[in-house]
Amino acid sequence: MAEAKPEKTRIPLNDARTGPLLRRLWDAFVRPHAGWLAVASIAMAIVAATTAATAWLMDPVVDKVFVEQDRSMLWLVGSAVIVTFALKSAASYFQDSLLARVGQRIVADVQLRLFGHLLDQDVALFQSRATGGLISHFTFDVQALRQAVSNAIVGLVRDGLSVIFLVGVMLYQDWLLSLIALLVAPLTVLPIQKLGKRMRRVSGDAQARMGELTTLLSQAFQGIRVIKAYAMERAETKRIGEIVEEIYRLTYRQGRVRAAVQPIVDAFGGIAVAAVIVYGGYRVIEGATTPGAFFSFIAAVLMAYQPLRGLGKVSTTLQEGLAAAERLFVLLDRKSAIAEAPDAKALARAPAEVALKDVRFRYADGTEALAGISLVAPAGKVTALVGPSGAGKSTVLNLIPRFFDVEAGSVTIGGTDVRALTLASLRDAVALVSQEIVLFDDTVAENIRFGRPDATDDQLRAAAEAAAAHEFISALPDGYDTRVGEHGTKLSGGQRQRIAIARAILKDAPILLLDEATSALDTESERQIQAALARLMKGRTTLVIAHRLSTVQGADVIHAFEAGRVVESGDHHALVERGGTYARLHALQFREPQSAA
Repeated sequence: MAEAKPEKTRIPLNDARTGPLLRRLWDAFVRPHAGWLAVASIAMAIVAATTAATAWLMDPVVDKVFVEQDRSMLWLVGSAVIVTFALKSAASYFQDSLLARVGQRIVADVQLRLFGHLLDQDVALFQSRATGGLISHFTFDVQALRQAVSNAIVGLVRDGLSVIFLVGVMLYQDWLLSLIALLVAPLTVLPIQKLGKRMRRVSGDAQARMGELTTLLSQAFQGIRVIKAYAMERAETKRIGEIVEEIYRLTYRQGRVRAAVQPIVDAFGGIAVAAVIVYGGYRVIEGATTPGAFFSFIAAVLMAYQPLRGLGKVSTTLQEGLAAAERLFVLLDRKSAIAEAPDAKALARAPAEVALKDVRFRYADGTEALAGISLVAPAGKVTALVGPSGAGKSTVLNLIPRFFDVEAGSVTIGGTDVRALTLASLRDAVALVSQEIVLFDDTVAENIRFGRPDATDDQLRAAAEAAAAHEFISALPDGYDTRVGEHGTKLSGGQRQRIAIARAILKDAPILLLDEATSALDTESERQIQAALARLMKGRTTLVIAHRLSTVQGADVIHAFEAGRVVESGDHHALVERGGTYARLHALQFREPQSAA
């Protein structure tokens, strides 16, 4: 199995970029939900105010109830405590509910936007990026973003307001003692900032490795038959184990960074509490303040620790989210190499000549696939592309619907460059059947109907019958409503291929691209399919790739390929008489059965 290449996404630690990234994060994902966040902020403000009120109530509890023993205040203070906690509980519920709504809505919006953006990208992206890495953006990155947004809002609004209100109580009770208590707060900022930077770096690495793990797992599960056939279970387990261990080390480092925040706050907080007890107790003994005011002050100090801890976590949590946002924005900023011209025109849905002129093309890794080829596929005729594997035949088919664009030269349909056509009309006019059959984990009917969702049941059945698929479909447990499984694993190779052919028949496109469309069929099924395809190809512009030359001998034009070039063209009889590449391939194939006999 091919080794998946990890995505080495390094998150820069330049503080100058944090501000713009936060602003973009707000504009792109958070601002649309500002209304709900405003309501949630009101609820958080109530939570913060009632928290401070609880601390302030310690003053009358001590002075009026315990010291002065005022019975009338007993019920009054008790009632005030009940009302305060009831308000706090209700506000907390609405706050958490609204934040859950916003957080999950952000997840859904980002996932939909990202999926739509990826579908608009060129095929080269999916060849250069591991599938697991792309999937990790939808899972780990988006969830990290949600956590960062939710926790940052709670930390900055609720916890921030709680600290402000509690500090207000402290200042009301004793401003000098408040200054002593708050003196240590600035000392916690620097170490927490450093921890945040470290968290951002480690989080970026961990997210990238999770993408690599997803890719490896996907490969292993899809290739389980190969793994077992070659007794590679232990080797694969070892390979997965290595990346799992790396993820463990990274996530453990994340845990250590998170765990360091609270001890820092607690350590400096302990110093503040000690100073308050010593100095405040001295003032009570001297009669400079009342016991109630002092206990209210102490309550405010102690109650402020929880929101201060929350504020301390904001930096590390936010950095995790920024690492995820950085990765998401890199992908969202990618422009597709296949762009539609501003003045693109629609392609008429009718058979038309397909021509390549002096076309050169290289894949992203530098491999030259086409070296200046020219060929013509006449309108309404069958054109066959033959030659050894790797000669460039499939690349030609990929260029027609603009899965890739040429490096030089042109591909035209009806005399118009495909780059001057709208992508929707171009691809609507083309039906493709590849040797790599793609079926979705849906019903047989929906897989055939894919690309023409408005097709009727009668049209669907007619297409299946034309593809010699109706008989085996009817024998399935639920007929056309049978789910085919992931990648069609519940069907045989030949069955999958016949469904793919039925899909192309149902689309009824004027241009057909057939890349080894009958390679997985048995002799009888192939005979039926060839008859169906012959009827389908009549009057359509068809390009056929086939290694078995017996299937293309009746083609109107045959182009023989070698090393990315068309070396000869003509019909079957002319090419055999010429004695060139096609003749050698033909002689080799038709000699094999006799040699085997």
